[in-house]
Amino acid sequence: MGPYHPYLSENGAQPDWYIGWLIGALRLMPNWELVIAGRTVIPNPFWGGAAFPLLAFAVMFAWPAIERKMTGDIRRHDLLDRPRDRPIRTAIGAAFLSWVVTVFAVGSTDRIFYRLGISYTEQIHVWRVGIWIVPIIVFFITRSACRSLQRSGSHPLRAWQGTVVQRDRDGAFEAVADSPD
Repeated sequence: MGPYHPYLSENGAQPDWYIGWLIGALRLMPNWELVIAGRTVIPNPFWGGAAFPLLAFAVMFAWPAIERKMTGDIRRHDLLDRPRDRPIRTAIGAAFLSWVVTVFAVGSTDRIFYRLGISYTEQIHVWRVGIWIVPIIVFFITRSACRSLQRSGSHPLRAWQGTVVQRDRDGAFEAVADSPD
């Protein structure tokens, strides 16, 4: 059997889904610690374990106010807009979601190392760049798709072909028009 080498074993432990994004954030953070007079004031786990979730929730909380400031639209909105009608908002939302999902995926880099044999440190270096590149790419693709849908003018319900039926005073049904267009 030979001597025991702990680096050859793999425990297979993975965080639960609700903590995976925090594990990913902790893995992505470089070794930054605020040290004053030889004492650590802010330890490294703070940045990925506390600052990242605080930033994510702060952005989600502040987004309505930020959008109101950017657009100047202070009216009350009781109905949802279609994503294609607000391409920038949709693209920012998709980019933000891709940022958090990418961080979540980084939480499984040890499993990727185990299954595919890709070096863990190389993965971390790639993801430290990818965490900023992926949302930018998603932003431009989403914005382009929304603008393309705006230009096409297609709507899934407007493709309907049929007859509009209305009820008359006697309770009978009668055809009013051939299509809603």
